[in-house]
Amino acid sequence: EGGGFVDGAGEEGRIPAVAHLVNHPPEGKRPNVAKLGFTWPEHLRDSSPNRLREGTWLVDGNGTSHEIPRSHPLPGIAFFALRPIAAGEELLLDYRLQPPFPPWYRPVQH
Repeated sequence: EGGGFVDGAGEEGRIPAVAHLVNHPPEGKRPNVAKLGFTWPEHLRDSSPNRLREGTWLVDGNGTSHEIPRSHPLPGIAFFALRPIAAGEELLLDYRLQPPFPPWYRPVQH
């Protein structure tokens, strides 16, 4: 109720991002956020926190850096709450990994 946001900027000068703040729920806990992939509209591309919008996109086998072409769609992910989330509560997302699982991973029981 009333809405809100997570400020993933952290330290000064850091590009805002929140995915590194979202964890897979431990056994017995339920996710409290879900994700939705989208493509940044061209008129908002330059305000995107996605680092692919500028700078090196990939380094080829010859060591040559390549920038992402402006014509390439710029991906983004939005997280939304599945229920009210208290201030300071950990954000939990079902990673939905496929086997073989890493040792720390426990599938969420739906």
